[in-house]
Amino acid sequence: MILENLLEESIRATDEIPPPFQRAVVRDPWLAASALQKSIRWGATEDALLAAHTLLEIRPDRLWRRLAIIALEDVGLGDLDLVAQVVWVSGKQAWRRDHGGDWRIAAHLIQRLAAAPKSRDACDVLVIAGWHRALDDARLRFFGASTGELIETVSDDRVSLPVRALAAWYLAGTANHPSENLPLRKGRYGDLAEVYADLQVSPEVLQTAGWGAARTREAIVLPLIWLEYRKSTWCEVRSEPLPDPVHIGGWPAAAWDMHTRSGKRALGRFAKECPALCHFLQAHVPQVGRLVFVCRLVFLAEGGRLNRRLTYQGADALLQMAQEAQLCGPSLPFEAVLEAAEIVRSNLDQLHAIRRDFVPGRLAGSGA
Repeated sequence: MILENLLEESIRATDEIPPPFQRAVVRDPWLAASALQKSIRWGATEDALLAAHTLLEIRPDRLWRRLAIIALEDVGLGDLDLVAQVVWVSGKQAWRRDHGGDWRIAAHLIQRLAAAPKSRDACDVLVIAGWHRALDDARLRFFGASTGELIETVSDDRVSLPVRALAAWYLAGTANHPSENLPLRKGRYGDLAEVYADLQVSPEVLQTAGWGAARTREAIVLPLIWLEYRKSTWCEVRSEPLPDPVHIGGWPAAAWDMHTRSGKRALGRFAKECPALCHFLQAHVPQVGRLVFVCRLVFLAEGGRLNRRLTYQGADALLQMAQEAQLCGPSLPFEAVLEAAEIVRSNLDQLHAIRRDFVPGRLAGSGA
């Protein structure tokens, strides 16, 4: 297998990375997994390696699942060969054992993931497909559409990318790849893969998407993103301003996010205790949706940033539509969302202080 040989050669050509310095950390697998993903997004290799080493000690099964998801969700088009290698080797325990072991291979791949150009376009297009108000009618229509109608929509390059992605999602099956905003419909990824093959998606991209479809729903639209990227007459890799490197409980502050128990509690307090944010929420956001809104705002301000973002024709518009889908309510214009995001950025010190209140009194170092 060419992919296997490429990975083996790449590992042999690089020096083995020693285990990282074991500073005291909160030994929580959710925090470690969150820190791993944020650190790779930002190119913070040292923090990513520490998170990976911690997961290998306390939840080794979670490390390889998380790395495959990170590759598909956060690197994507930025380095498709690397994504394929990560997703393939994540399911090859015996191969990893015979080629240096989990740490040797994981550290090598993490270093490459952190340095790679990155694209979250597969995530963004699914956010739009699932939540943007402009697709409300399509979400209802496609639920009752025939398989042939869905295939026709996915195949039509005159249709917008988010609408094609929505049709692809239903074709693969929202029962297999659920979203809280989409009704459950049976489907089969194999039917969608046949459509992609007819659209002349490269075999390598199809193979990667097939491996990844069982792990994360972003994989099911990766071929569509590839087709869109291929049409672009230009591309570039942009550097983005990143959050200050603040650490809480040994982890990057952004690891304390909505996907960790302590992080979500801290965000709830921040929503109630930050005066400027409270004023904005009371004026614009219904009580029942405020915590989710704040969690997404904080992601926009810190957690979702990329050190090297791959962009091309249409990518910036896709990113803005995804932000609108996540944050714009019926009466909330995008300009107001940007205002709220700036409020969060200006008050991150207060958020960090609240997060520190949730750090256990005794941090655990390696082996503690």
